[in-house]
Amino acid sequence: PGMPGMPGMPGMPGMGGVQAPLDVDKDADLDAGGVDETGLEPKDIELVMSQASCSRAKAVQALKTNDGDIVNAIMELTM
Repeated sequence: PGMPGMPGMPGMPGMGGVQAPLDVDKDADLDAGGVDETGLEPKDIELVMSQASCSRAKAVQALKTNDGDIVNAIMELTM
């Protein structure tokens, strides 16, 4: 059983317990509890969300990082 020259191929015993890293959303906790959108226009947040395909929290964070600059916020999230 198994392939010649490839010991342990059935079941791959050398790979026990190895898992691919999970793509964890670092801002998931912000999405659940809401974020401080003070000083930002809701339409700007929604535009960044739609163009960058991101969560509201990430859009707000990018807008704040870029002083409300929509283009730079979108670029930060998509580059």
